[in-house]
Amino acid sequence: MSNKLQVSVIQCFTTATVETFSQMVAMEIKPGKPHAKSTGDTVYGVTGVIGLTGDVRGVLAITLQEKTALKVIGSFTGDAYKEINADVVDGVKELANIITGAAKAKLDDRGYNYQLSLPKVVAGYNYVSSPGAGTKVVIIPFMCDYGEFMLDIALKA
Repeated sequence: MSNKLQVSVIQCFTTATVETFSQMVAMEIKPGKPHAKSTGDTVYGVTGVIGLTGDVRGVLAITLQEKTALKVIGSFTGDAYKEINADVVDGVKELANIITGAAKAKLDDRGYNYQLSLPKVVAGYNYVSSPGAGTKVVIIPFMCDYGEFMLDIALKA
């Protein structure tokens, strides 16, 4: 994957995340500095995952700590949550779907074509995420009123 495409992907997903939170969650968020992910990092909380195929191949994951997920999805749906349940899981799936769809539209405008898989969610503690050989992973941390969350973009080289 070219550096130009990788930079475009990071820019489009960052912008799509900021816009989605502003429009759908009514919350301003601040992206941190993107950095490489270490192989085998332990993850915790709730992670929405969507696969990408085509000109852009890889996986997008949005991971929220449990307390952050409860508050963010509460703002998204207008309900209050005290624990991770089916509604919170569905909300995280939908946020991942909206962010990825918005980024797809931005990348389409730049001439890149790709398709999306159906969103999946992983919730729990101390699970390990490993991207596999030949995959570059960039983490974009975000801060919001309810804590930190991260966007994990794994791109096949």
